[in-house]
Amino acid sequence: TRGRLCGPLGLKIDGLDVASGLPGGQATALLSYLLASPDRAADRDELIAALWPESPPRDPQGALRPILSRLRRAVEPAAIEGRDRLRLLLPDPVWLDVDEASRCLEAARAAARRGLWESVRTHSEAAARLLLPGFLPGLDGDWVDVRRREVEELLLEALELFARAALAVGPPDLGAAERASRELIARSPYRETG
Repeated sequence: TRGRLCGPLGLKIDGLDVASGLPGGQATALLSYLLASPDRAADRDELIAALWPESPPRDPQGALRPILSRLRRAVEPAAIEGRDRLRLLLPDPVWLDVDEASRCLEAARAAARRGLWESVRTHSEAAARLLLPGFLPGLDGDWVDVRRREVEELLLEALELFARAALAVGPPDLGAAERASRELIARSPYRETG
């Protein structure tokens, strides 16, 4: 299973592009919400708040049922488990771009502590490449904004580590350091490290 939350939503299971078969709209938003937190169950009220933050329908539980039904069919062979608390169950092994970027960033941090700058460069560049498209562009909501800020912070750290590593390797790669620093400054003009 491969999921992509940075850039357009993507979900492939056994090579089958599940995301492209979604009915769109609220089903896509619901899958995005569940995929963004694959290790925890969400109760129905939480899902209703994510789908209709401003003004839920008169019968929100009734409006949620057909969306869940369409989504359950669309994501097979994955499953949405539960009645009151729902959880997306994906076939193992599961690869998510945000999780992979976090692992790469952790490896870059560890390599930086040991002064292994070529490794820092490799891992931070991989993290930045995964995160650059931004978290679910085009999707709105309070939960999206919170996650978007978290992902943006990871990206800023990846760019910072990449620029430091590009300067620390021998010989220094000034062009790569400058490009990463410019991207960092463009995204966060008041961040001193940029």
